[in-house]
Amino acid sequence: MRIALCLRLGAYDVQAEIEANTRAVARALTDAGAIVEEIELPWTKDDLLTSAAAHFSTIFGALVREIEAEHRDRMSPYAAAFADTMAVAREQVSYLDGLRVETRLQRELAEAIAPFDALICPTTAVPGLPAGDDLLGRVVVNGEDHGEPLWAAMTLPFNISNRCPVLNVPSGRSSWGLPTGVQIVGHTYDDPTAFRIGKALEQLRPWAYTPNHRPTVQPKPLVQSATD
Repeated sequence: MRIALCLRLGAYDVQAEIEANTRAVARALTDAGAIVEEIELPWTKDDLLTSAAAHFSTIFGALVREIEAEHRDRMSPYAAAFADTMAVAREQVSYLDGLRVETRLQRELAEAIAPFDALICPTTAVPGLPAGDDLLGRVVVNGEDHGEPLWAAMTLPFNISNRCPVLNVPSGRSSWGLPTGVQIVGHTYDDPTAFRIGKALEQLRPWAYTPNHRPTVQPKPLVQSATD
């Protein structure tokens, strides 16, 4: 198989340990006989934001806005802020604007992976977010402020290009002790190839299934005492 490796999807900055784990996956595929070639995509933050804003503000964001109108006091701070942001975006970006950009993004992806069976890339740009984070802060990667937490997840472009199947599998473990992941991106509607590569990776790098990677679970007694 021929597999493309793309670390930054054109618009993202990734932390060193994310890059290291992703490259380890690429090496495992190479060792198994695949031809892995690193590529870059011409995607920009502006294009991704325009397309995402059009989708979210006119569809999902509009739905959240309806709920927010009656139940804002019951919503999380992130959901309320999302509703407000999408209300502003709806005034600035039309659905047609988004479709035009989306068409270009999908064409650029198709052209980039045409010589390959699939593409692999990181799932997130960072090893994780702090527990209890309200997602209203800023994402800092390699000492640089990248803005909203939106830029921590590298799944957004494939939410837009959703005709391409994408499978996430573990790529390793971060310094935070959390699993990191890679996305396996197939050609339009080619789900079997994404699953084939995912199965191969689980066999080549079975980190999630070894005893030292299982959490310790304290069993509860079947019968509680009268004092419990």
